[in-house]
Amino acid sequence: MAFQLQNSVVAVDSTAPAAAGARTVARRRRDAIESMSTLRVPMWIAAAYVLLTSNADPDLFGHLRFGLDHLRSWRFSSADPYSFTSDLPWTNHEWLSELTMAVAYSWAGALGLIVMKGLATVAVLLVIARSVKDAAPLWRWPSALLAVLGMLPISLTIRPQIWTLLFLTLMCSILTGPWKRRAWLPLIFLLWANMHGGWLVGLGVLGVWSAFELIEPADDRPPVWALILLPAGCLLATLINPYGWHLWGFLAKTVRLTRADIAEWQPLWRAPTGSIIHWIAAIVWAGFAIRFAERRSLKAIAASLMLAYASMRVLRMVPLFIPAAVILLIPYVRRAGAHQRQASPRGKALIDVACACIGLAVVAWPLAPGCVHMTGSWLPDSNVARAISAANLSGRMVTYFDWGEYVIWHFGPKLRVSMDGRRETVYSERVLDEQRKVAYGDPGAMTRLQAISPEYAWLPQGLTDRAKPWFASHGYRIDVNTPTSFVAVRNDLPRIQSVAAGAAPCFPGP
Repeated sequence: MAFQLQNSVVAVDSTAPAAAGARTVARRRRDAIESMSTLRVPMWIAAAYVLLTSNADPDLFGHLRFGLDHLRSWRFSSADPYSFTSDLPWTNHEWLSELTMAVAYSWAGALGLIVMKGLATVAVLLVIARSVKDAAPLWRWPSALLAVLGMLPISLTIRPQIWTLLFLTLMCSILTGPWKRRAWLPLIFLLWANMHGGWLVGLGVLGVWSAFELIEPADDRPPVWALILLPAGCLLATLINPYGWHLWGFLAKTVRLTRADIAEWQPLWRAPTGSIIHWIAAIVWAGFAIRFAERRSLKAIAASLMLAYASMRVLRMVPLFIPAAVILLIPYVRRAGAHQRQASPRGKALIDVACACIGLAVVAWPLAPGCVHMTGSWLPDSNVARAISAANLSGRMVTYFDWGEYVIWHFGPKLRVSMDGRRETVYSERVLDEQRKVAYGDPGAMTRLQAISPEYAWLPQGLTDRAKPWFASHGYRIDVNTPTSFVAVRNDLPRIQSVAAGAAPCFPGP
């Protein structure tokens, strides 16, 4: 009897350390989850910053001008009225984006552009939120924050890339859901092909995803006919555009992995530190997502790897790769339990709302309502622009690449430019190379320019020491000379007078 009692005591005592260990593990898990949940705060602030901050870029001026032209005429023209060097029929493959901008601007000016961008951004944020909502809390908030921060370079500007961001994230969300939802994909590609050339990225993701689905077990995949016909339908939908087959040929000739003269087309190793950090963070996150996935998906891994490689080669792909990878991989990580899917306590909801309000206040307080900010090293001198405007010039103006569409917006078509950001849509490589050499004062290019004898030139200081002296010694005078730029005027034309300085912090400026 004593022996049995002793054994029972030992048995009871042996369960105590195991129970204590289980409680310790559970407590550590709760602590980890709570620590990750605190990422709600920066996530809300990042989302507020994305929604409220809008910056002009060099192409916004042209996109809006061309959209307003289309809104007035409702016709497509292959003739370019804005440049005196263009030598290709104008293929305006982003016409629908520009028309959307024009409608928004006609409705409410710069505020309309902000609202348009905000609606597209909210749609992207909703797609991300829907994708992460069923993940375990340990994954949910880090993934959401990574995706929101990753999309910053696109979502802070107003340009056609915002539609590629929206359509790509929406397509990735559809691919990870029930296969019958893919019936919407042809419509998405129809719109996408008329708004931005990034539909090629979407087609690549869809092709890789569908190819890997073909090797999955039959019980886990859509019908084979769907895997073949739906991608084919998406491809054919892109032919519904004003240029038909020509759009494919145009993109085949112009899309490439490098463009030496455009910062966004540089490889990742030449990128700013922030972009490199974002890319590395996404790669680390993807590695953990694959390593700790409840079920590994070859199609999601392959599509994410394709985007990772493309973003390593072309910097502008980074803000597409990060949210897309999150949406593609997050469904396969640990799912939230039933108790974790319950609605958040009212206290946490109030904290979330407070954080959102703080984020809105921090971002919006110092800014003018409805302001699309004009900042950055690319921006031309607004005081020089005022002087040109006051002189009411007409004719031909030699321009710098980044300033071409700024001049088109403010002074075109009375002043026609030598070069602008439309690149291959209106200029051959020969013309682009020639005009770049002119801006840098290349002797051979300047000799050929002399035969054209344009009326004006507005170029940055400091590109070389050759352009300004050449103009001054070849029948031009330097009427405007500031620390950032100079304006050369042909000697037979009236002088441009300087005007009082003034600030131009918001689009469209002076």
